[in-house]
Amino acid sequence: MTKLRFAILFLSWMVALGELPAAAQVSPDEVTSPELKELTSLYFQKLIAMNRQIGATKFPFTFHLARYIGLDPKNQLSGDTRGLEFVQFHEHTILKCSGNYNAAFNTKQYNRNQRADHVFSKVIEPMLQLLPEYFAQARDFEGVGFEISYHIRETNGKADYEGRENLVVVLPLAEALRFPKLHDDQERQALLNDSEVYVSGERFGLAIGKVDAVVVENIKKRDSAARPREVGSSIQPPETAERSNSLNLSGASGTNNSTTVAISKHPDSFVDAKPLAPADVDELQAKYRSVLEAFGKEVDSIMRLTNRSAPDLALIRSKLYLQFTLRNPQAFSKESTSLYKRAALSFDTFLAPHLTDLLAKLPAIPDLAGLSITVLVNASATGSSSEAIEFMCPVAGLRNFTAFEITNQELIDQSIVVVNGVRISLNLQQVE
Repeated sequence: MTKLRFAILFLSWMVALGELPAAAQVSPDEVTSPELKELTSLYFQKLIAMNRQIGATKFPFTFHLARYIGLDPKNQLSGDTRGLEFVQFHEHTILKCSGNYNAAFNTKQYNRNQRADHVFSKVIEPMLQLLPEYFAQARDFEGVGFEISYHIRETNGKADYEGRENLVVVLPLAEALRFPKLHDDQERQALLNDSEVYVSGERFGLAIGKVDAVVVENIKKRDSAARPREVGSSIQPPETAERSNSLNLSGASGTNNSTTVAISKHPDSFVDAKPLAPADVDELQAKYRSVLEAFGKEVDSIMRLTNRSAPDLALIRSKLYLQFTLRNPQAFSKESTSLYKRAALSFDTFLAPHLTDLLAKLPAIPDLAGLSITVLVNASATGSSSEAIEFMCPVAGLRNFTAFEITNQELIDQSIVVVNGVRISLNLQQVE
């Protein structure tokens, strides 16, 4: 038997046994929240089965489930395809279904509502049809959310530009299970109006089968005039966030867009971390002081370096990060290397080989969103000049990287890289 035939046969066995990453789901062992861990354990086999069924579904254009959206088509199959996951959203527990849809809409031909309507009817609705098969009796989470990334094309007369747009739809669980039974467009539109819809971070009034969108302000007026709903019967953003993020916008990219007003801005990530204030971080810092000091000693041992201070906690984009500083012993010449190359080598040859050991010792701190690791590098042969390269990496991405689910570049793409206080874009292969 040739090696190629053996490899094909081996892959067939793996698919049959359910061991391929594409059919896998986030393991309960990876989930730190006790509530989400319990849900993941309870529904683990159903998540795997639904993932496979979505993978076998035919869409007008190729669609791949993905834990992280916005990947280029060439990287989607090798990326993390565990696109079904229990998360927290606006203080509610929901099932997140996320993925990349390889359709490219010309903004001159399809306005924002027409694009969103196509993605909702052709991608989200087929997944809603599958939902009752797996979760008809579920009562232990509150909603279902979909986050779909797709492409848009714009022309300025001289050149074509292609970018991405994201559609987010979050429905209460009862309404998500009821949606497949509705065949009247008015009923379906009313249900959608009671849900949360965002297009590329902006609150949006999706109109089913129409050219123009529903005016968001009208939806809000109906919501405020209606009698209060029972607790847990709908997923609504906190009132304080609604007021503070209210924007008066008119129109949007593309032609024939509706004049949607009072659109609320949504966080960059569909999944919310628990809102934290500086006072909360100070309290956590005091509570976990001894734990952080112990972790600092572990970092010293793993990196064979001596930290000048213990790791501490900080807010980055309102999320909790654990930050510490390391010094790369390698010396670089400014004349023969760029700051991009020094940043790439500091990650690939100095930091990345130790991430598995560092994560194994990471303290269990609730709501910890990521690590902010500052690497000090000698930027001259004499060591008289130094640079500070900060890698702000999400914990979920770090765990996927160390589990060989994503590449080093995909982890960098999910992270923030800052050199001497200036954020940079880093392509590891290009600069090394």
